[in-house]
Amino acid sequence: DGTWTVKDGNVSLVQENGAWVAKLTGVSVLAPQDASGYYTLGVTAYTVETSNHGIATSSANFTVTVNGVADTPTIDPTAVNNGSEDVPLLVNFNAQLLDLSESLSVTITGIPAGASFTDAAGNAVGAAGSGGTWVLQHSDLFNANLTAKSVYFLGNAHESGSWTMTALATSRDSSADGQSHTTADSNIKTFTVTLAGVADTPVLTLTDTATGNEDTGIPVVISAATPDLVG
Repeated sequence: DGTWTVKDGNVSLVQENGAWVAKLTGVSVLAPQDASGYYTLGVTAYTVETSNHGIATSSANFTVTVNGVADTPTIDPTAVNNGSEDVPLLVNFNAQLLDLSESLSVTITGIPAGASFTDAAGNAVGAAGSGGTWVLQHSDLFNANLTAKSVYFLGNAHESGSWTMTALATSRDSSADGQSHTTADSNIKTFTVTLAGVADTPVLTLTDTATGNEDTGIPVVISAATPDLVG
């Protein structure tokens, strides 16, 4: 029913200013697991008149402030199979929160120049940082019901190869007043993305017609170009 009775060894009687005062010792308030915020608690003290068993009470309220503390998240990134250049490749980060009331971000390092991350519709997600880093925010990783979103790696145009990257998950929890926060980092995990080269259709240009005389060389113009200047 939400009440808690404290008695016997947790109550001591001391005399202060000529009056007997009952004090609680060794009592702490433990909020529910992963719960933070403000809690208003009521306290009622009872006295019993031993001669006639009459009971008198006095009540008051007090507030307990529980600040959030970030729990260490986990992450286990892996690219789903190998991919091909210019085609988004699904990457499962498998990032998880222990406290679902917290928010999560993932920082990836080792991103090649020109590469990015997208959602299933091909829209860019996250933001590039300095030195080949990329940060995915909570909304990039999770739906409203906390199921994981699909995130894809998109290499630089026409570029193939293998890249070893690292991923770090960071959880964030706020104080009760929302004015400060704590963070906790997962272990850093390594994963590899491999994109195979794909031949691009060349662009062929030639004259529609060539005209000349017999026994005479007739000049024609033929040119072919590839859109892939990388390989």
